Amino acid sequence: MTYESKDVYTRRRADRIYGLFARVFIGVGDRIFSINDGDYQVDPDFRTIQTNQGHFIHPDGMFTNHSCSPSAAVDARIGVLYALRDINPDEEITFDYSKTESDIQATFNCTCGSLYSMIVAQDTTAQSFAAT
Repeated sequence: MTYESKDVYTRRRADRIYGLFARVFIGVGDRIFSINDGDYQVDPDFRTIQTNQGHFIHPDGMFTNHSCSPSAAVDARIGVLYALRDINPDEEITFDYSKTESDIQATFNCTCGSLYSMIVAQDTTAQSFAAT
């Protein structure tokens, strides 16, 4: 798949993890990308995003990191990532993995820094707790 977006870009963050960032202002409710435009994947993995139509590897989606206080969300019915709030240029775009994925495929400890943080264990359901 050859793909280039004029609205978003990927770059390495200070913690050396790649993330997805807004190139332009994205208003609340705006569609960021269509997940279903990605490559269909029979089995989920750490790169896929789940929609009602299945699991997809999208060239922007696989760089979209988790946050418990995300700037975006997945509308699984139509397979779209959309802005939950205004997103400014050069701001990272994130979504809450626990809201869309029926089975988290990669163990990770959430370090998003929000008031509520996530601990996710391999093959278990995500659990929220108040960060101390």
